[in-house]
Formats: sequence, C-alpha cells, structure tokens
Amino acid sequence: MSTFTDSGQTLEDFAETIDVCCPKCHKRAQVRRISLDEEMLLVDDTSRDGSWHLRRSFSPRKISCLHCSYTRIWEGKARGARGQYDWYFGLPLWLQTPCCGEILWAFNEEHLSFLERYITAKQRLKFSAEGQIRNATMASRLPSWIKSAKNRDEVLKGIARLKKLLEKS
Repeated sequence: MSTFTDSGQTLEDFAETIDVCCPKCHKRAQVRRISLDEEMLLVDDTSRDGSWHLRRSFSPRKISCLHCSYTRIWEGKARGARGQYDWYFGLPLWLQTPCCGEILWAFNEEHLSFLERYITAKQRLKFSAEGQIRNATMASRLPSWIKSAKNRDEVLKGIARLKKLLEKS
C-alpha cells in the first residue's frame, strides 16, 4: 500500500519556477524568482514566533520565453491572481486541464509530481510538527474534489494530460 506523508510543504514552496503561457507566442514560458542577496530577503517575523524568515514571495520575478525571447520583470509589492494563473504577471498557467467539472492545475513538474503522489496514495498521513499550523500545508489546502476517492481515476487522467503538455513543450 502506498502512503503519502504530508511534509508540511506549502503552495509557495512550488513557486520558485512557474510554467506559464507566453503572452507573445502562446508557448511555454517560465516565471522565476530573481536571486538577490539573501540578507535583503530576510524579514523580521519576531511578532509571530521570534525568528527571521526568508521572504521569497515578494522578491523580483522574471518571465522568460525560450521560444520568442519575450522577457519582463515584476517588482511588485503585492501578488495578484490565484488558481490557474501565476501570482505575479497574472498569466495563465501552462499546466492546466479540465477535470471533474473544475480546472486541475500545477505550477511546474515538481508541483505536478506532488499532486500525483498525493492522489495515488491509498493512505494519507497528516502533517504534524509541534508549533506549526497543520492546515497551512499544501495537502491540507487541496480542494475536496481532488481529495475525493471517487474522483481519483479522473484526476489521474488529468495529471497524465498535464504530463503530456510537459513532454511537448
């Protein structure tokens, strides 16, 4: 029996690279975090738990398309779109497909792999770490239609379609 153990990863952990549809040529492009000196990204979060945390979400991002050379930089202070759009430029995700009357989407291959491991597991163990919030993990925040056993086969078919998109691009 395959077992999935929630490691505590959040959706943000998969957002270092986001595959999107290029606004110019409509092929696969990538939104990546621009690395800066980590000291600039450290944020005093002592009000929460007395420690410093790396603040990746608001570091600058760059979209690059290898097909048409389109590039743009995002240096905003707030993130926008959710769901099947990237958080920074609001572009449609490359990896999305209709599934169970909803849209199944993933930021990238790593995110898609996470979803597949979760869906194929017959047993799912919840995240437990002292002092950390359990319902903030990616697995705990998945929509109920993805978690439902009755949708398992259909969701796996959707994941297979998304894998084919990765192979073609």
